[in-house]
Amino acid sequence: MGRASKSIKSAKPTKPDKTDCFAYQPTKCVALTKNNCNGCTFYKTASALKADREKAMTRIITLDIEIQDKIARDYFGGGKDGSL
Repeated sequence: MGRASKSIKSAKPTKPDKTDCFAYQPTKCVALTKNNCNGCTFYKTASALKADREKAMTRIITLDIEIQDKIARDYFGGGKDGSL
């Protein structure tokens, strides 16, 4: 007769393949509540994160001083002098 069918085993969780991500820690992800790198939209290398932050700061310093003050207070804990 026919061959005995093999039982299908559930896939084992794989190690994250994106260990170069800025948020990756061996025991947890600092961007997500679960360490699940598959399909993660937060994936970014440390150098890409640095470049994005520099681009954002370049944009912020082109804004009016009032807006810079608000950003400094709201996001960076800065004072009214506009220092970031």
